[in-house]
Parts: sequence; C-alpha cells; structure tokens
Amino acid sequence: MEIVNVLDKEIVSGLSITRLGFSHLPYDKDYNLGLFFKESENKIDIISYGIDYDYRKYNPISLSKEYFRAGIHFKEIDRILYKIFNDRIISKDTPTHSFYINHPITINEILAPNITTDTLHTIVYADNTIMKHELERVIIETDGFINEYYIPFFSEFQSLQDINDKILDKEEFANYHKYIFGETGAKVLIIMKLCNSNKYQEYKKWSDNIIAKQIADPMYEDYKDILINQQAIMDKLYNYLESGAYKNLLKE
Repeated sequence: MEIVNVLDKEIVSGLSITRLGFSHLPYDKDYNLGLFFKESENKIDIISYGIDYDYRKYNPISLSKEYFRAGIHFKEIDRILYKIFNDRIISKDTPTHSFYINHPITINEILAPNITTDTLHTIVYADNTIMKHELERVIIETDGFINEYYIPFFSEFQSLQDINDKILDKEEFANYHKYIFGETGAKVLIIMKLCNSNKYQEYKKWSDNIIAKQIADPMYEDYKDILINQQAIMDKLYNYLESGAYKNLLKE
C-alpha cells in the first residue's frame, strides 16, 4: 500500500489544479478513490480518480487520464433532496471519501474522448520499480486533459441557471439522465422550479406518466411497491416546491 501512497503524491505534485485552489483528499484504498475539490458558496467542483491494481499484491499498478472524472455538487439541490428523502439537511462537515460515494453529484462532465487500447491504461509500477518516464507521461497527459475539458466545464456551470439554460432548455427530457444522474427526475424538477422554468409542469406530467405506465405494466410487477413509493416521494417533492417551503430552507 505504501507504493500507492507514493504514486498518489506524484499525481498531486504533478497536476496544476493544486495551484488553482483545489484541495486534495489522499487516495483511499477502501473506496479506490482519490479526490480534488474546490468549494464555493453555492457549489463544489470535484475531480475523482482511481488507481488500477490487484489489491493482493499491488503489482503491477496502472494509471490513465481516463481514470479521472469530473462533476459538480450544487448545494441548493443537495439541501432540498435530503430534506425530502431523509428529512435532514446535508452535512456541512469537511468533505470525505464516503460523502462523495454516497451523494451523487448534480451534474457530470461527459465530454471525454473515446477510450482506445492505447489510452486505456499505462503500467507505472512493476517488479518493485516505478516507471518514471511512463508515470510522468500519464501525469502530463492527465493535466492537459483536465485543463482542456474539466476546468472549462467548471467555469461554464456556475449556477443552476446555467444547467437550466444550457441543458434542460435544449435537450429532450429523455436525455437529461446523460448529464444528471442519481434521482434525475427530482433534481431536474428542483432546478426547473428554482429557475422558474416554463417546462416545469410539462416535465412533471412526463415524469408522472412514466411511473404510472411502469406501475401498470406486468413486466414491472416485482417493482410495483418501489414504484408506488417513488411516486409518493415525487408527490412530496411537488408539494414542497409548489408551497414555497424550500425558500425558508435555502435561507438557513
């Protein structure tokens, strides 16, 4: 495990985002996850990454720029979601690995190149030796990749209004899940309501129709109770949003 920590330190020292205000949570082998994050008043920009190895022997160890992924937590979304689903406000404690594992991001970055056999992974450690040239090359490639794709993504989406205007207003309802996942329907409705979107009622009806069709479909019989509960949660969300109760929550 010590070698993984050494490689993690090399990754951190070689990426320019550490000079752009991003904090770092060291690699955690239990989650196979390392994190960079930058927190502002209304959102948290996140870059997560894994390291590829056999945990029984840590040899060889591989790394690739495709192991890095980006996303954004918007705090308004989190606070309303956790009020509706768990009747609690999301923790304001220092971010942890488990926080990011258990709390799906609001929006994810999908503009990544196709993974090919040449870019899938590079062995950076084998037979008790760090492959310094390969490690340096992957870190340089990753740094360029982050600066080309992820930093502009973080800059482009500064608010929920940006998501509404650049995605929800332009994409078909059925495509929203490509950008927003983990309770997609609830997150979309929250964004639309907070942004005064004229698509709110239309999307609400579309979402209800999908759940109703699934409840009536014999193919979903084994999931009927889950679907009924899902609709009950959505009804609770509608009431919460349409009553204006969320405004008091966001003032806290």
